[in-house]
This record gives sequence, C-alpha cells and structure tokens, in this order.
Amino acid sequence: MGTKSRERLFGSEIRASAARAVEARRKADALACEAWTKRMLGYGGPAQPSPMLGDALNAGYRYLEVKCQGCELHSTVDLTIIRRPKETTPIHELERAMRCKDCSALRGYPYKRGHLVALRPTPIGPTSPPRVVKQLQIALAMLGYKVGEPDGVYGEKTRKAVLAFQKKLKLERDGLVGAKTARAINKALRQQANQES
Repeated sequence: MGTKSRERLFGSEIRASAARAVEARRKADALACEAWTKRMLGYGGPAQPSPMLGDALNAGYRYLEVKCQGCELHSTVDLTIIRRPKETTPIHELERAMRCKDCSALRGYPYKRGHLVALRPTPIGPTSPPRVVKQLQIALAMLGYKVGEPDGVYGEKTRKAVLAFQKKLKLERDGLVGAKTARAINKALRQQANQES
C-alpha cells in the first residue's frame, strides 16, 4: 500500500492560497496608492506617509506625476528606472531628488524644487485629470497646434496635436506626454517667449 506525497495532498491548496495572497496584496497596494493620490490631489499634501516604490509598481502605478516649482511644468517619471531599493523606498523620499532639467540649465545649478502631484498608471494622456490636460492644451495652442478650445478633455484633437509635436521634434510618437515630451514642450515655449521679447 503506497502513501501519497505531501505535494500531491496539499500542493494545489498551497498554490491557491499563495495566489489569493498575491492578489490581496496587489489590491491593498492599489488602494494605498489611490488613497495617497487622492490626498495629494485634494489637499496638495502632505506627501508623508506614502506607499513604497515596490508597492506602487506592484499595483500598476508605474508613473509619478511631478510639478516643477520654478516653471510649473507637469511631467511624469517612470518609477521602473529609479535606481533605489524598490521595497524600502517610500515615494515621498523621491521628492528631494527630483530636479527640473530646464530650470537647472537656466539657473546653472541643479534646481531641486519638484512637488509630487500623484501616482499614475500611464503618462499624461486620456486618463489624466482635466486641469493637467487643460495646461497641456494651452501650451500646445501657444505653440500653434490645433487643439480646439482648451477644455481639459484629452480627445482626438489633443492626441493629434501631441503626435504632430512629437513628429516635428523626432520624439517617440505615442500620443502621450511623458518626461521627454513635457521637457520638449517647455523648451519650445521658452524659445518662443525669448523670440517674442
């Protein structure tokens, strides 16, 4: 008479429990990221306490929206490229390391005055808040792109204007405003302002 192995007796139950635990953690991480984002958007802070970098990535919040205090440029930072420990680094600790390339070049020293705005699953695009999209539409209109009336809705006209801008500057054409596209828009606005004055 043979005996059944422990793997055969308990293996499927253990694997099912582990899968439920992973899903529960992902949901808990997503709720923590949503709560932090709503607090930042609603009250403007405080940034502490915040989810860990690894928790945000686990929940699918890959991008951090940052606003420069100098030029008020909104841009998104890809959290996967940050060279810090993912499990032990809180999001709010990234604030002191954020610097605006344009403001730093203008001042001649690293300008670290970034303000954390929100965690996002995608870069600035159709799911972004209306106030951010409206700022983008105004900037694109100032650069001569047809976006219609700035209404805060990331519609087809806004997407086409972003694609046209990306094509003109030979940037990756995805219709979304990531960090490179945001910096290029800011740089173009500065050049236009310098030419007018």
